[in-house]
Amino acid sequence: MLKTKSYKHQAVSGFTLVELLVAVGIIGVLASVSVVSVNSVRAKGRDAKRVSEVKQMQTALEAYFSNSASASYPVLGTDAAPATLGTGNQIKLCNTALGFDTAANCDNAANAPVFMARAPRDPSNGAQIGGASYEYTYKSRTAANADCPAAPCPSYEIGFRLEGGTGGLAGGARTATPNGLQ
Repeated sequence: MLKTKSYKHQAVSGFTLVELLVAVGIIGVLASVSVVSVNSVRAKGRDAKRVSEVKQMQTALEAYFSNSASASYPVLGTDAAPATLGTGNQIKLCNTALGFDTAANCDNAANAPVFMARAPRDPSNGAQIGGASYEYTYKSRTAANADCPAAPCPSYEIGFRLEGGTGGLAGGARTATPNGLQ
């Protein structure tokens, strides 16, 4: 008698290649969507921090103005060469001739009081974002909004840039003056 072999169909547990590819594709789409949304949230956070820091600088500048014998804001920066805040010699805001000065000069007792212990640096740390520079700049201004080379300077202009906008301010280049944010 001939014996016939019997083939029993055994159930194999696991996933097919197509199922695995579909799952990996779905995970990839979800990951890319979440990365894009996280980047926009980060940009909004940086913009909110910029506005907050500029308002803090305005408060410190008003204290400097009130303490100044000549009723002047710091004499620093021009249209051609605005001072970049938070870097180089513009680290602190104190009672020196420049207002924004080095830590060593501001910590000298003759230059007290210190109105801002650390001039903020833009949250992007001076990085280029979309080809634009993100730094805080300062220019002393006359009443006619021109460069103010010597005290008393009745106005100032802080330049800053927003990536997408926040708090009613649109993205792009913005300024802060004693009259507020524009």
